Amino acid sequence: MKIQVQCRGGEPRTFLIGARWLHVTSVLDRVADNSVRRFRLLVADGREFVLRHDARSDDWQLAAVRGPGSRFWGVTGKRSAPATAATTTRLRSGRAVTGYVH
Repeated sequence: MKIQVQCRGGEPRTFLIGARWLHVTSVLDRVADNSVRRFRLLVADGREFVLRHDARSDDWQLAAVRGPGSRFWGVTGKRSAPATAATTTRLRSGRAVTGYVH
């Protein structure tokens, strides 16, 4: 899902989900892979989001979201593959984030 993101110092500070701007309280992790950067963010209500930024196109996407206290990472957007076609990305913190192949 494409989203709007406002950055400061090259990192997301606020982003728009639906009609609501969410303010980032903490950048928990960041990973750079060629022209793609991923940020694991904490917002004020305790949810964690993974945002993906493609530097070539300057597009931001919501890659995953997790509710406060939950171990489950929900992946947003349309899934073009069945639920069994999952991929796992290991963040720098060592935590694995599983998402569906689009």
